[in-house]
Amino acid sequence: MTAASGLPLCIYNNPGTTRFTFGLDLLERLSRLPTIRAGKMPLPSDGDYGSEIAALRDRTGLAVGYSGDWGTADALLAGADAFYSVLGGTLPDPVVALVRAAQVGDAGEARRIDASLAPLWETFKAFGSLRVMNVLLDLLGLGKAKLPKPILPLEDKAREQVLTAAEPLLSVR
Repeated sequence: MTAASGLPLCIYNNPGTTRFTFGLDLLERLSRLPTIRAGKMPLPSDGDYGSEIAALRDRTGLAVGYSGDWGTADALLAGADAFYSVLGGTLPDPVVALVRAAQVGDAGEARRIDASLAPLWETFKAFGSLRVMNVLLDLLGLGKAKLPKPILPLEDKAREQVLTAAEPLLSVR
């Protein structure tokens, strides 16, 4: 089936949403398929990006990327090939600056930008990035998307926390 399109494929390993984890053995087997070229991984629970990236590259040869925006700096500084950012599509400037700093090995600048985003990262962890992004789209006037059921929109107090966390980023737009 993977050869049907001829396009390169990325394994989307998202156990938080799917309740299924692509373990290293399965990823290794899937990587033998000619069109499987990358893996999008959740942030490692032990924070050891370097060892995980090394193991994935050694056993699969796949390009390794991560998601969970608060891990962008750590993942890229540890050598990840990619980062799949939810914030980058809506507020690209700080995310691009963070990625560029990490790509050139400027850990100090990458960590400075990451620290400036920490309040927003905390709202992602507390309320879920999808719900936070839903608020940001509204705040930026980019639309009022209805969340898919059973996901509920954030209550007023939580929306205010998101606004407070995002305000420094919104004022520079």
